[in-house]
Amino acid sequence: MKKRLTCVVLVMLLVFLTACSGEGGKGKGKGGGNGNSDSGTSGGEITEEVYPEERYEWKARADVSDIETWSGEGKHFVPPDSGEGHWELTDFSEFDPLNDSWEAEGYEAEIRRGSEDEWEDIFVDFDAEDKASEVIVNVGALEEQYRPGAECRPRVTFQYPKEDEEDAFWDLYGSMYFADVEEDEEAPFGQSVTMRDYCYKHPGKDRALPMKYFSLKNELCDPKGVPYNEKLNNAYFEMTGNFPKMIGEDGDKVFLVLDIFSEEGGEPVVRDSWEYTWVEGDIEEDEDFFEERTEEGDHEGDPDWMRYDHPGKWTLKDIRYIGAVNESAEQDGVSVTAERYGVDGQKMVYRFEDTKEGDTYTVEIPELYFSSMYAGDYTEPTLTIYCDSNEAEPPGSVICAFGFCDVEYDTGDFGIKAEPKQYFTTGWPEKPLETFGPIPHDDTMGWRDDVSRAHQMIKCSFPEGHEDGETTYLVYGVMDNVTGEVRMYNVYEYEYKMGPITEWVYNPPMY
Repeated sequence: MKKRLTCVVLVMLLVFLTACSGEGGKGKGKGGGNGNSDSGTSGGEITEEVYPEERYEWKARADVSDIETWSGEGKHFVPPDSGEGHWELTDFSEFDPLNDSWEAEGYEAEIRRGSEDEWEDIFVDFDAEDKASEVIVNVGALEEQYRPGAECRPRVTFQYPKEDEEDAFWDLYGSMYFADVEEDEEAPFGQSVTMRDYCYKHPGKDRALPMKYFSLKNELCDPKGVPYNEKLNNAYFEMTGNFPKMIGEDGDKVFLVLDIFSEEGGEPVVRDSWEYTWVEGDIEEDEDFFEERTEEGDHEGDPDWMRYDHPGKWTLKDIRYIGAVNESAEQDGVSVTAERYGVDGQKMVYRFEDTKEGDTYTVEIPELYFSSMYAGDYTEPTLTIYCDSNEAEPPGSVICAFGFCDVEYDTGDFGIKAEPKQYFTTGWPEKPLETFGPIPHDDTMGWRDDVSRAHQMIKCSFPEGHEDGETTYLVYGVMDNVTGEVRMYNVYEYEYKMGPITEWVYNPPMY
């Protein structure tokens, strides 16, 4: 595989910053990584004794190639706290099984819906020569209303006999995802489904795994719960998903879908579908709703509340996803393509291929932004970039920049002119993180071989504004390091409100 010279990479970094500014960049491409990996290896080298092969099973489950490439045509960003509208559950569809039964190695299975008073449950009866099991599938924790961009946390439960806890002889698979759905008599369940994004495993995994073909026997299953009675046990699958924050017209719809499969990769056997419709107006909060942080009211003298005074506040007003600009390019025997994925197109994905050797390398850059920030406050999130390989010298990689810029749209070769104003910092002593990327391993970002993840904690602080209505732009820019021509930008526009602003934080004694 071709090795790229260090001098070439440095030139590419300078070119990237120059393009961001439109007239010449300021950074030198050194980054602010501390050079340490929390994986226990150096330079990204794989150590089989530390990371045996079974630790890589997640890779097969991280394939989301069936997600449709996102298009933002006709959609606009709606801030979650604007009160402009929300997603409301308008229909729930329970489809009869496409096949009432099937055969697998060692057992037979029959699937049915519950009786009228338990219609929402799915029952699967498994029968082997010497034993039988009844598995009940149900879904909980879904709400009827969600704000734009809000997180949902559905929970799918497989209830099964206690004796199956250690050695279930049956297999059953589920998949849960957001989709656009249209009627189609020729398609399964009479629905043509366009996949927008999966729900992802929650909580606490090092890598967010798509809830695609989850089952009792794979790592997508959370620890088993307490038996409901002496005969029943249960496996549960907790997951998270985010409703769209990029909205079309009133009446825009998105569907949350649960499919149940008899085998991985087959057609679904049965389906549940929740239809959510975009409607005007904010969500009516429950009377018992309690905010632990608020700018409302006066809690002076109350020992359970702490007062913080801020000079002003930045609130997210708009998001623009620009690119991929030049969706594909090729140079020196390496091709690169870039596409957007996710329910909002927020994920930036680059794919590289050595056209001679056939080696491929995929990089996914998740979104990072802040809905609001008080001037002068700071937070320390972690930038993450996922790769599908631990290869130290892949065919190509990405170069990223993240910081405040002066922005002009619809100009220049890439549809945006962004003059860097302020980078965030990392490390100790703190240094500006001007550009970063997963390659070389442990250079500008730490690296973990076990999950093929680059990571870097950064300190993010918003400056003090000068007047009401002032705007600033946070830009996440990405380009390939092969041609430097394939680019994407996430641009977040913030508006300033002059203070002083008093924030009350609930903090009772002993906390």
